Amino acid sequence: MKSDLGHLDIPEEIWKRLHPLLPKRKTNSKKGGRPRLDDRVAMAAIFYRVRTGIQWRYIPPMFGSKSTLHRRFQEWVASGVFDKIEKEALKLYERTVKIRTKRMASDGSFARAPKGGV
Repeated sequence: MKSDLGHLDIPEEIWKRLHPLLPKRKTNSKKGGRPRLDDRVAMAAIFYRVRTGIQWRYIPPMFGSKSTLHRRFQEWVASGVFDKIEKEALKLYERTVKIRTKRMASDGSFARAPKGGV
């Protein structure tokens, strides 16, 4: 589902990779209240916040309620969504650049500190 966020929306090819990483939500049609904010809009808002560094309270209203967005962020952190995204991004990077990051390491002891470490 394409949202109406214009240039702030997550591109379709990226969303196809992200969506399966999100936890499945049980739908309860008997429960009242507002409909759940679309996951794609919530993720776009979180990415917007990360890119701009703004506080939750200053997120533009087109993304939805700041408290809803913050709650969704906390849900996704608790369920490991962003760790999964990081792993998938690393795999994609490895395939694109054709390197294996599992075998990479760096150690500061290989270089001498300037002025003897003082």
